[in-house]
Amino acid sequence: GPSIKVKTEPLLMNANGTLQLGGEIEKKLMRKLNDDYMIDVKIGDIISIHWDVPCEIISPEQKQYLERHTQLSINLANSH
Repeated sequence: GPSIKVKTEPLLMNANGTLQLGGEIEKKLMRKLNDDYMIDVKIGDIISIHWDVPCEIISPEQKQYLERHTQLSINLANSH
């Protein structure tokens, strides 16, 4: 379809310039007319998203890996 709803934790910038993940929100991703991606998403699937584009369905283990490395990247960005 033209859109999907996802639960995500957005990246936020604090007043002091540090980054953090925000609380879980529901977000609607809209398919653009010139998009050529296609993934068959079902309710309950875990997907990766890049710049509001659904990329692929991932496993719970891949989700944990992505969360861990996202937090490491945030920590590194905040250390400077």
